[in-house]
Amino acid sequence: MRQDMLDLAQDPQVGGTIRYDSFVSRGAFSPTTGQVSETYAGTWVDMMRFDLMEPELAASGGQFQFGDSRYMIPVAQVGIIKKDDRIFDDVTRYVVRSSTDAAYIFHAVIVRNLAGES
Repeated sequence: MRQDMLDLAQDPQVGGTIRYDSFVSRGAFSPTTGQVSETYAGTWVDMMRFDLMEPELAASGGQFQFGDSRYMIPVAQVGIIKKDDRIFDDVTRYVVRSSTDAAYIFHAVIVRNLAGES
């Protein structure tokens, strides 16, 4: 069953490949630009993407918003999901919450597009 699930993430009708950027460090604040430099280590991973549905949004008590998505990412490809990590498919999306299934096959990662890109 484990292999069937992993194969599903590689099926182009269900899944695909995205760039997963793992947060490494936060640099110094630049007073002239108002920016803080951040360093990420990027890798390509298999995934399945699902948009969050209305009942799940309502049950979240405001934690999730319209437009948030769930990515199922194999644990073997990304060991630990951190709050400052991000995902890039068509736009950059930031991690809101993550959990790992009981069988330790997939991370369920809820992400949000904060930049307003489309």
